[in-house]
Amino acid sequence: METNWKVSAYSNYVSAFKGKQSKTGRKASIARLKRLIEPHLLNIDRDEAIDIGAGQGELIETLIELGFKARGAELSEQQAEVARLSGLNVETVDGLNFLQKLSSDSVILITCFDVLEHLTKQQLTDWMKQIHRVLKPNGIFLGHVPNGLSPFYGSVYWGDLTHEWCPVPDSIEMICNLTGLKYLGSYENIGTSPRLKGRLRNFLWFIVRTLYTILFTIETGGPNYSNVWSRVMLFKAQKV
Repeated sequence: METNWKVSAYSNYVSAFKGKQSKTGRKASIARLKRLIEPHLLNIDRDEAIDIGAGQGELIETLIELGFKARGAELSEQQAEVARLSGLNVETVDGLNFLQKLSSDSVILITCFDVLEHLTKQQLTDWMKQIHRVLKPNGIFLGHVPNGLSPFYGSVYWGDLTHEWCPVPDSIEMICNLTGLKYLGSYENIGTSPRLKGRLRNFLWFIVRTLYTILFTIETGGPNYSNVWSRVMLFKAQKV
């Protein structure tokens, strides 16, 4: 019974959850994604890239703009069709099945945004092992997930009935280590723009995260300035 309701939810993801983006909204989303991921892709060959759980294709479009030969997989036919209408190469297929068809050491970059939290721990392990297998040596894996360290994580994690677990940086590092990937770090994402409003938000966020660090220090007795406090986070791993 659980499988049936999940299949239904994924199949109707556009109508049930996201809705179809306007052209203006899509353009803004691609700009945000570009600001988020480009600093982490400075020293990587512009070769084949794969996006697992591609949704409506914004991240694939971003990767193409950054010079990659990008394509992807998406379980929801509704979302995949939106992506294909934008001229993108997106297969309607389960992510694990898609990865299993790819050759070993064949892809320089794999991305997976807002998907891993939907997997059971066994599924997560299977996916990560395949990601490690498919990546070229020194290839990069970028993931984006809810962040259980954030005081505001509940609005993201509990807002979707299909979520199975809520990551924190330590659990992401653990699954990377278990599946052969080198964990390189987790990074905050508050989605700010370079405009005045975005700069103001960054300044205020600096104050907020300083307060969080003070509270953390009071409880634990030692500061941790590298903690990630935003409600969602980016993480980066590498095949070495």
